[in-house]
Amino acid sequence: MSKLLIKSVNIIDGDSNELQENMDVLIEGEKISKIKKTISDNEAKQIDGTKKYLVPGLIDTHVHLVWDGSGDPQSKIEKKDHTYLSLTALKQAKSCLYNGITTVRDVGSPGLTVLSLKQAINEQKAVGSNIICSGPAMVMIGGHGWFLGKEVSGEDEIRRKTREVLKEGVDLVKVMATGGIYTDGEEPGAPQLQAKEIEAAVIEAHNQGKKVASHAQGLTGIENSITAGVDSIEHCIFADDNSLQKMKEQDIFMVPTLNVMKRMANIGVAGGLPEFAAKKASQVVKVHQNTFQKALDKGVKIAAGTDLFAPYLPTKEYFNELKLMNELGMSPSQVLRSATSKAAELLDITNRGIIKEGNIADLVLLNNNPLSDIGALKDQYKVIKEGSLI
Repeated sequence: MSKLLIKSVNIIDGDSNELQENMDVLIEGEKISKIKKTISDNEAKQIDGTKKYLVPGLIDTHVHLVWDGSGDPQSKIEKKDHTYLSLTALKQAKSCLYNGITTVRDVGSPGLTVLSLKQAINEQKAVGSNIICSGPAMVMIGGHGWFLGKEVSGEDEIRRKTREVLKEGVDLVKVMATGGIYTDGEEPGAPQLQAKEIEAAVIEAHNQGKKVASHAQGLTGIENSITAGVDSIEHCIFADDNSLQKMKEQDIFMVPTLNVMKRMANIGVAGGLPEFAAKKASQVVKVHQNTFQKALDKGVKIAAGTDLFAPYLPTKEYFNELKLMNELGMSPSQVLRSATSKAAELLDITNRGIIKEGNIADLVLLNNNPLSDIGALKDQYKVIKEGSLI
């Protein structure tokens, strides 16, 4: 069994606000075995952590690995087969890992493209972030993101399609409750799947111990998702005080994806984004940020999620999402928890997201303190996944 010993490091465990100074951390195999002031182990490879900061591996709860983060990523894959898409997803999963994002939740991918990649990574046949995967989303016929989903109509059909993806081995189910920015001919506020349709998917998923994430930007779709009992609401642009209060009471997470809207609005068509998407993005940025601030004030659970690899969102933009969350009112410690322990809570991965004995050793060693400046999260010295140096 391999051993790794980090000496004299400052630990920010992802759960508390406390800084544990000058600690030793012993990793045996893939797990953290000991955290003490002084540990001696002559068999372990040592890393000097003096004046450095150890945080849990970062988590992004909303990505699309089959895209590439260019101005119009869907146009690049429209005529590609699923092998090509899996290889594209592998490139993005590697990029995430090398940037300290050790776990991602992919919430929309055709067929088995990302599920197959997840299996390859789990079997150590490929290198990349740990993947939590929804497979294809449940989409109304012609609805938002139909090109990454399974089109359905009515309760019976969505129930059957949900059972199909569960049989294929997905970790969660994704539903599209409203229109969105990056599909032509629809508005982000417009409802799509109805409450009873969403509820049918929720019942099937929950019966098998799986969660449901709902793409819901408009208020009616948000309310439909809450009524149906989903576990997270993605984007959540037009939520009002009443719906946010319900989310808090029902422990429904908000996954904000703030930066993608801002970048689509700011860059516009200059980088290849379709005009319809640029126009819609520019209309929602301010209200989206206001909703995030209201959710934060109300105590809604928030997990860091970016929409990585959507238009204008390459890997490095993950850190700008965290910076924006900080600018809009989250303290650095709140931002870090949203990207570690809170994200792990949403994803039901109880052995990741917090630095403690017995947990999987997904870790990032930083050169500076992120509790002083959240930007320190991108100034990385070492990345460790499942006990191995990357």
